[in-house]
Amino acid sequence: MEEEVLSYIRKFHLDQLLEEQHLLLLELKAWKRKDILLHADSDLPYLLFLVEGKAKTSYINANGFATLHSFLYPLSILGEVELWKGIPVLNEVEALSEVKVLRLPLVQCEQTLKQDVRFLRYLVSELSEKLKNSNRNASISLAYPVENRLASYLLAVCEQDEFQEDHGEVSSMIGCSYRQLQRCLAQFCEQRLLRKTGKGSYRILNRNELSRLGEDVYGGIKR
Repeated sequence: MEEEVLSYIRKFHLDQLLEEQHLLLLELKAWKRKDILLHADSDLPYLLFLVEGKAKTSYINANGFATLHSFLYPLSILGEVELWKGIPVLNEVEALSEVKVLRLPLVQCEQTLKQDVRFLRYLVSELSEKLKNSNRNASISLAYPVENRLASYLLAVCEQDEFQEDHGEVSSMIGCSYRQLQRCLAQFCEQRLLRKTGKGSYRILNRNELSRLGEDVYGGIKR
């Protein structure tokens, strides 16, 4: 077993979640920012454990637009619902930074995983946490103004305080119109929370104030 894999097993106490036969199958995989870890509607060849970086999960609607589902941080598991139900990937997962995952090849261990009592206990806990966050995030569009949703989104996705996302995609993600998003970005610039640096690109100037605005919004599964 590679030393780096072993270090993550120790760091996240994965030996308390998985049997030794499954630990020996773990592989380390790295992705860059904006890489897609899981494609919606594709088959699930691996169960993934996020051990470094952050990612977002999005539901792809019938019209092709994405709706933000949640943000993911270590240690998060990806693909557990699909594993248990035997279905294609439900949500697209995109890296928001450089990420590393430990992946478990299901072709070698799907059946034994489903009989691993320690893993099943962890699965129940993880699914309960995700259900809680999913229900909470589903109500955000009604419960929070666009300013709060955008502030939280900016803090989660911006690398080195730079924002260069497609504005149409962002408005769909946070559940507002394109015009509402533009008004909110202009407002943040007037308040000196952001500075426009180019066409569609901005730089964060006041992270503390954005944190105050975005507090408790899109919290994701953060441990």
